[in-house]
Amino acid sequence: MPLKGKIAASIIVLIFLSVLFGPFLMPYDPYQINLDEIRRPPSAEHPFGTDQKGRDILARVLYGGRISLAVALTATAISFIIGFLTGTISGFFGGMIDLLLMALVDLLMAFPSLLLAMAISVILPQNIYTAVIALSLVGWAPFARLIRGYVLTIRDEYFIHAARAIGCSETRVLIRHIMPQCLYLGSMYMGMKIGGFILSESALSFLGLGAQPPVPTWGGMISSSRAYMLSDPWMILFPGLAIGITAFCFNIFGDSLQQKATSL
Repeated sequence: MPLKGKIAASIIVLIFLSVLFGPFLMPYDPYQINLDEIRRPPSAEHPFGTDQKGRDILARVLYGGRISLAVALTATAISFIIGFLTGTISGFFGGMIDLLLMALVDLLMAFPSLLLAMAISVILPQNIYTAVIALSLVGWAPFARLIRGYVLTIRDEYFIHAARAIGCSETRVLIRHIMPQCLYLGSMYMGMKIGGFILSESALSFLGLGAQPPVPTWGGMISSSRAYMLSDPWMILFPGLAIGITAFCFNIFGDSLQQKATSL
């Protein structure tokens, strides 16, 4: 893996460790309102400052990272599973099954994914689970198209014909021979897509379509503090940096995985 990929992976590990264990080490409750500490700038006592309700921003960034990353990673995993199954079945069996499934994929990919996720989130109750459902329903189509394309390239290989020749059923050929070949490609692409899911989750939270206040999320923190952008910029700076750095590192890591796969 390139050096930039290793650095990005190290930062990702550090971010995960921070959001998992950081809240236990913080002396401040991310939900506790302190009217005596309203909009305090960064200091030794509050490294990231406080927000408009006197809550410690560092504590909220760390705690909100759990929710933002959990939603993004869960949606990515569900999208991968749906897309993986759809792509392998579509590419392997072909015919009318392939035609119908790819028509559905084309329909989903014809709309901007974020707008479609917003439309789904508006219909359903606004909470964490709705964000996961919305992102999953619009995120699986690229996985399905990628996996289908790869299945089309390997379904007529000699080892597939050999498996049929020794009496393997079509189901066994699909599960034991086709799907394992696609797992690495799908996993690599999943690493590339996590950054996009983080940005999409932040956008939904910013618009009030994800976790609802007072639950902290990175996008929600920016939304609730946008009125203070000029007077107290630290209130949106640190959640914004958390989103940008995390998404950027996942993109670099996914790009490095792709380069490694290409070199093999």
